Amino acid sequence: MASVLFLHGWHSVVGGVKPTYLKNAGHEVINPKLDDDDFDLAVRTAQAEYDEHQPDVIIGSSRGGAVAVNIDSKDTPLVLLCPAWKNWGTATAIKLNSVILHSRQDDLIPFADSEELVINSGLPSETLIEAGNDHRLADPEPLNKMVEACESLIGKTSQMEAKSVRGVTMAPKGVLESCLLKATMGLKYGQCYWNCLRLLESEKYHDAIYVEGIVVKPKKSFHAHGWLEVDGEIIDPTQPTAGFFYFPALHFKGFTVLRRAIVDIPRDRVYQEDLPVYKRFGRNGERSGPFALALEYAVREFGVSTPFNPSEEL
Repeated sequence: MASVLFLHGWHSVVGGVKPTYLKNAGHEVINPKLDDDDFDLAVRTAQAEYDEHQPDVIIGSSRGGAVAVNIDSKDTPLVLLCPAWKNWGTATAIKLNSVILHSRQDDLIPFADSEELVINSGLPSETLIEAGNDHRLADPEPLNKMVEACESLIGKTSQMEAKSVRGVTMAPKGVLESCLLKATMGLKYGQCYWNCLRLLESEKYHDAIYVEGIVVKPKKSFHAHGWLEVDGEIIDPTQPTAGFFYFPALHFKGFTVLRRAIVDIPRDRVYQEDLPVYKRFGRNGERSGPFALALEYAVREFGVSTPFNPSEEL
């Protein structure tokens, strides 16, 4: 049994179809009444409930989804149901351990809003799951997907906590392949993002996952970094040797998706380069939930022997 903080939508009732379905599935549900007229009050209520109960997962429906992304929920997983993030609040991105359920037939909150939220956050397209035939998501199919998403995220969090290093990608590193790429393609130290882009432009790596995040060197210095993931394996031609710890943040599945993100994600007024993407969320990526979380995991595990300096990219 998991504890779930369920944040209802605008003018929805406490104890409605979705929280009842979660209770019937065996979960403890915290379902506070949120003010319909004062969004800031609704956020404060949700924050107080989160702080008191420390739930295993947060589910936000419609306006409740906007409330969910505007509270400080640390690394608690999020399940967002047709989130109305464009209508209320100031948050424009979500954390790494999030799932969105949305119907393409939603006539209140456009499906495209959730697509935009995923792109803004630098998350893989699989973060957004199509479900249901309307905005309510109250039929058996979306309700089952809600429970499955909730339990899947809780399971992943439990697995991460069981590891000695939280937040580190568990993907093995293809050291031999990474070394060969660096040797044969003349890829350069200090240009990790552009090295990855060169690989993505090739036919072999065109559909690889491009990742930006934090890497911890063997001497425990912290750096922003870019690498690829292919068939569940890290390919890092810039730092090809073993002994590095990887904390992934932003994911882009293939060359086409990365190029779309470069065009679609607004640029920071100070930083105008195409790459890295994370600098569009502040110099240290602080406005990106996934990037901030990756750095938090790295600091929590290793401490800071060398201060993080985004200009010292590997």
